[in-house]
Amino acid sequence: MGEFGDSGRTILFVSHNIAAVLNLCQKGIVLEQGRISIQADAKSAVNYYVGVVSGEEKKNVLHVADLWNARGRLPQYHPWLYRLELHNGEGNPFEGEIAIGSSIRVHVQFHLQEPSANFDARVNFVDLYGQVVFAARSSYERNRNWGERSGQQEIICEIPNLPLTPGEYRIEAALVIDEKCVDYVEDACRLKIVASDFYGTGKIPSLGFFVHKQSWHLK
Repeated sequence: MGEFGDSGRTILFVSHNIAAVLNLCQKGIVLEQGRISIQADAKSAVNYYVGVVSGEEKKNVLHVADLWNARGRLPQYHPWLYRLELHNGEGNPFEGEIAIGSSIRVHVQFHLQEPSANFDARVNFVDLYGQVVFAARSSYERNRNWGERSGQQEIICEIPNLPLTPGEYRIEAALVIDEKCVDYVEDACRLKIVASDFYGTGKIPSLGFFVHKQSWHLK
């Protein structure tokens, strides 16, 4: 598409993929209920869009998300996922804000319509520009001895030290059975990472997507 645009043709690119808009477009238009809210350069339009979406979804920054009736379910899918809960490392619910490097537990509840041993619950942490910055998969668990299951299920993903830098993140949920995605919910809920002294030096991490323990020494 970039080459096509460089040839001098005009392209109208319509998408919620912020990264693609920034990469492909020079100008941007944001529509709200069918009317133009802003028409500017692509970066300014994207910043406006992100601000509006973030403001609208603040009410969704809760520790429980109803996935069964979620607005973010893509139209080609039918409900299998029905609930997502966020808890801290001690198992207590929280409402959206945690410090850098905190422990988190993500509870995903879903329904297996037929017996299956090959199911994979997935959770993506996505920044407001649409970039997946961290992906969690139950298929990454080495000790998968769950056997065949059917009916209502609840699976818990424990992340001992979530390494994301300060900011607001969308959480997406998906269910894959026999290597086929059967349900997918975008923007199920929001998670806000707040600044903290992760390194114990008084220097608050701000750049990049994640933090990691490190050591430095003079030779």
